[in-house]
Amino acid sequence: MELHPDKRPNDHNAHANILQLNASYAILKDEKAKKSFDDLMRVKREKAPRQSQQGSKRQKMKSDLEEREKAAFAPDPVPKAQEEERILRKFHEEIARIHAQHANNEKFALATDE
Repeated sequence: MELHPDKRPNDHNAHANILQLNASYAILKDEKAKKSFDDLMRVKREKAPRQSQQGSKRQKMKSDLEEREKAAFAPDPVPKAQEEERILRKFHEEIARIHAQHANNEKFALATDE
């Protein structure tokens, strides 16, 4: 009752909190879901000491591998720079074309006035 959005009109997270509370309650009411959740939490608790027992050498190797994987799947910065240069060059060409067109229009206007 305390977390209900009607009781907390100034809390912007009240709706999300009540949805999370309802989902948690639904899991606790359902025996199969509760057992699955308990098993998941047990596995996580067992995993934490194993990870802390890993040697620093293994942890460093694991972090290095993760960094290399991130770098392998990261977008290549060189093509983006080349694309940016191409777009900038095209932009400058368009500006020059507009200036030339404007100058031709002024010449044409002066020629027709005379």
